[in-house]
Amino acid sequence: LAQNFTFTGTVAGAGGGKVLQVVSASNVVNNSTSATSFADIPSLSVSITPSSTSSKVLVQFVTYVSNTGSNTWWHRLLRDSTALNESSNSNSIDGGGANASGYNRNKGNNIYLDSPNSTSALTYKLQWRCDGNVLALNQVGSATSRGGGSTITVMEIGA
Repeated sequence: LAQNFTFTGTVAGAGGGKVLQVVSASNVVNNSTSATSFADIPSLSVSITPSSTSSKVLVQFVTYVSNTGSNTWWHRLLRDSTALNESSNSNSIDGGGANASGYNRNKGNNIYLDSPNSTSALTYKLQWRCDGNVLALNQVGSATSRGGGSTITVMEIGA
């Protein structure tokens, strides 16, 4: 348009698919766990309140996890207490392989499109568990070495 227009209320025919809001959280601290049941990953939790029941919520997360040995570890995405997505990382998927400290580097990267049908506050969070080894968040090796930062980002997409 060659001119600027100001609208109030709802603009008909504008179409959906617009990003209405974005919320993000990150964790750059080295955390570790040996939990064999799912436990929250520290600081990787966000809340969003959709403006319409027809809105979608697009969730993207990246985690940098090191594990000792070749044991499998899992991450899981939840909306409030409902598990939406679960996947395992049983090897070094970033091509890094094991380092001198015996840690395998893994990068979990996932995108999930949710249809919550809600205008209430929703909490999206990440959890992790392992099969007896030690998992280290944001580390590329021993507890003193630093890897990348892990993040979770949620976006409300208008219908």
